[in-house]
Amino acid sequence: MEIKKSHGLQIAEKVIRRVANRIKESDLDCEVYVDTFNNCRETGYVYKVYRKNKQLYIWTFEHRMSDDIIKVVSFREGSCDKNNMFDDEAYVNGYQHYKPNEIKVLADDIARLICDFADGEYDEEAL
Repeated sequence: MEIKKSHGLQIAEKVIRRVANRIKESDLDCEVYVDTFNNCRETGYVYKVYRKNKQLYIWTFEHRMSDDIIKVVSFREGSCDKNNMFDDEAYVNGYQHYKPNEIKVLADDIARLICDFADGEYDEEAL
């Protein structure tokens, strides 16, 4: 018998390793937490980034019908529920997909988002 992680979590772990490597030397003025989420069809990670009464949520997961990787981004308070799931508005307004071979591009985009958010960008005009 073999125990395996879901493919969505395996993908999310590849992304988080690269994100962590990209931002580890940065002096970020924010707190970054990562947690899992599962909505019965998709499993992945949510990055919760907090800075001075502002928040950034970034979900990454494998698309339920393909091998594509999805990123959902929200700057809205309340867009992440108690089960770490994004709401409909976050999905509609912050959805972006990547091809399976674009994990590095996705991770670089997430690292850039976190660094820019820590530097105070996105304060006035969120997604």
